[in-house]
Amino acid sequence: MKQWQRALLAAAEIISGARSGSTTTIDAVEALEREQGEDGGYCLMPAVTSLAYIALASVAADRPSALRCLDYLLRSQHADGTWRYLSFDIWDTTLMVRSLRGVPAFDGHMLDAALGFVERAQSADGGWACKRGIESDNDTTGSALLALAGLGRDRDVLSAGARYLRRVQREDGLWTTWQSSDDTPSSDVTAHVVAAAAAHPTLGIETERATTWLISRYQVAGGWGAQWYRSSTYAVAEIASAVGWTRDVSSDAVLALVGQQRADGGWPISDTDTCSDPAATGLALSTCARSGLAISPGVLLDAVDYLVRTQTSDGTWHGLPIMAGPRPFLSHLPRQTHAFASAGLRDFVSTTQKP
Repeated sequence: MKQWQRALLAAAEIISGARSGSTTTIDAVEALEREQGEDGGYCLMPAVTSLAYIALASVAADRPSALRCLDYLLRSQHADGTWRYLSFDIWDTTLMVRSLRGVPAFDGHMLDAALGFVERAQSADGGWACKRGIESDNDTTGSALLALAGLGRDRDVLSAGARYLRRVQREDGLWTTWQSSDDTPSSDVTAHVVAAAAAHPTLGIETERATTWLISRYQVAGGWGAQWYRSSTYAVAEIASAVGWTRDVSSDAVLALVGQQRADGGWPISDTDTCSDPAATGLALSTCARSGLAISPGVLLDAVDYLVRTQTSDGTWHGLPIMAGPRPFLSHLPRQTHAFASAGLRDFVSTTQKP
């Protein structure tokens, strides 16, 4: 089970026992306390921490673990009185590196510090978590290895990451997001691992079956979808890159994407959205630029014009909820919108302005 699932299960057992009048088992209390983080919270999630506090306080409100839990909740409350779902410091950093690497200003001032953070954030099991303090996940591990690729970084870090991915690979050659038995293979997660393996060929991660599966997913469904971002532009950008731009399925996916461009030059997050979105547009522009296909210059220039027009005075973009987290709810994380939009502009510049 996932760490937060174990915490909820123990909390539920304690709460149900307290409400029914039965004696709470010390095993459940100890199981819940084992999952408590050093900060007093549970998996950095206010909702899980709240239920854990209810459970622990039902045993004894002055129990040290209950007091630490309450202290975490008070400290994590925002100035407006609300609590928020966790932010993703490791995932966002790997995403920003992958989106801006190659831009001279970024490489000169930020790249080394960002990569150093990624290396230090590696978990003891060799993987990476989306945020420091929780268990490793396969998606962030693939993204971290992609961020570290081709730069001569610490070989021990890379080898440990590869060992982790080999260990969590399913018998059918695919990858889920989490290290739990109830999770299912994800196209975007599997694509990240396939791309990471290609970027580190000496690490020995077998991906032939995963690549075949990704291609078959397109052929069966008539397109690619992603589990963690609801935009088809994200799915095409990540999966086509992983299986290879020269494959027929990748070419078909890119050309289908071109046909979805709106009159304002942008792309919507989904077909049901009425307005274009900077993140979706940046991903589509990046895909078209990197595909190697003879895309009409007008398609690319209209996308660039959209991103330039919608950029705010501080250099960022306003966005819409695009990330499926906590599933099934959607979240808008401004750094991710900035990364996706920036990647589109970077890839346009790098593929059209040859030295």
